[in-house]
Amino acid sequence: MNTMQRCSVCGAEIIEGEESCSGCGTFFTGIESLIAQANMSEVVYLKEGEYTLPRNLLIDKAINLVGAGSDKTIIRSSIAGCVLLLDGDFSWIIKDITFEYAGEKPADVVIVNGDSIEITGCIFRGAVSSLRTDQDHIGGNGLRITGKTKAIIRGCEASHNRGRGAQIDEQAYGFFEHNQFLENESTGLAFAGEATGVARCNNSRGNGGGGVGVFDKANPFLELNECSNNKVGIGFKNQASGTAIRNSCFENEYHGVQVSNESNPFLGDNACVRNSDSGIAYFGKANGTALRNTCRENGTNGIRVSDQACPALLENRLLGNHESGIALSGLTSATIRSNSCKSNREYGIAVFGRKAKPTIDENEFADNKRGDIYRE
Repeated sequence: MNTMQRCSVCGAEIIEGEESCSGCGTFFTGIESLIAQANMSEVVYLKEGEYTLPRNLLIDKAINLVGAGSDKTIIRSSIAGCVLLLDGDFSWIIKDITFEYAGEKPADVVIVNGDSIEITGCIFRGAVSSLRTDQDHIGGNGLRITGKTKAIIRGCEASHNRGRGAQIDEQAYGFFEHNQFLENESTGLAFAGEATGVARCNNSRGNGGGGVGVFDKANPFLELNECSNNKVGIGFKNQASGTAIRNSCFENEYHGVQVSNESNPFLGDNACVRNSDSGIAYFGKANGTALRNTCRENGTNGIRVSDQACPALLENRLLGNHESGIALSGLTSATIRSNSCKSNREYGIAVFGRKAKPTIDENEFADNKRGDIYRE
């Protein structure tokens, strides 16, 4: 007995085994045929090979898509918009596939807007952005999780996208673990909108923006990530909050961690080492707490606080930085307490400008070349 399915292009019913849709005339071949004829919750297995799509691929029912390995099953498209859109109040599992955009017009690679998804062992590459700024753009995401989707992303790679490697936005939740975000032109992994989630044990390297970026009102938990050779290791902007603990931010072009605008994160037990500018830097009206971080051998200061930023800096270790352990300027009234400032090439703590009025208390100093505390 024939069973009725819906065309993934126009939604018209088709009979199992038919080669085309009577509603829109779409000829089903390869992946489109498999998806159109799959039953709800069925696993669609894709054999080894390269699948070139003639149009954007839409999955708007609950199926699971499994390849033969990300080095063996490759889905490619040059059609603007996206390679794959998963849309609707459904749950999906995607495993062991490379998704690649090969066009020149703006496009994301994979977009997910649904109930939930689990993605394992996949690669997302080649997205193109109409990039105007890091936050003002169309397309460019290797993977975009949006809406209210709940996503688990493990063991994946987002690389060589002309925007962000992966972005989670709106009110979505994402759990990212053991992924790689490599050599994307903008941020490696971005939390935006009101997104929440966890990023743990990821490697973000060689990205043109932040290794991990937290924007708008996003509020993630970042732990044990390694961010190196990016413009900034981890960045908080706008009204972002969240927690970043036990991350390693080293050899980035500017700062290990940058907190800007009105952001208010908790930074704890992070290692910010050999960044070209400061280990941790606060700007604008940013605040929050930095507790027990190690900022060592950075190109300027261990921690820099500027403008009207007003964080609490507690029990941090500022060692061997090329300028001061902690540098304060602008209108800051930051609290500087129980920090250890040793072997910095200028001062342990330096306060520049008469308008800066920090509270400095119970800090430890040793072997800072130009002195322990300097007030301009």
